[in-house]
Amino acid sequence: MIVIDAGVAVKWFAPEPGTAEAEALLATDEPRVAPEHLAAEVGQALLRHYREGGVTLDHCREAISHLRRYVRLFSTEALASEALEIAAMSGCSVYDALYVAAAERWHGVVVTADAKLVAKLGRSRWQSRLRLLAPG
Repeated sequence: MIVIDAGVAVKWFAPEPGTAEAEALLATDEPRVAPEHLAAEVGQALLRHYREGGVTLDHCREAISHLRRYVRLFSTEALASEALEIAAMSGCSVYDALYVAAAERWHGVVVTADAKLVAKLGRSRWQSRLRLLAPG
């Protein structure tokens, strides 16, 4: 099982470095999951692309409405306590820690485009739960 973070999911809807690698995840049979706050984070990233003129607002709306076609979303409430502990122990944000908590809970790995997060957790007990999406 792979936990998709927002940095990867946004690449499905807006051209960025790593888009091809993110799209390749859609071709695998491996289940893709994420905490439900993924939708808000993807929305924020797409809004940035809209404001920079890279995508239309209609494209942003459509992307958000189709997100569940690509990834199964789960409640953040069940992961909140674990995420708080991970964030407190590692120095990452609770938002990022929600993905890590999901990977722990579901015995998966977070696929992320966030090299800083991977570095921050690189020497922690969660390092095996992270995989950096490397643009080709």
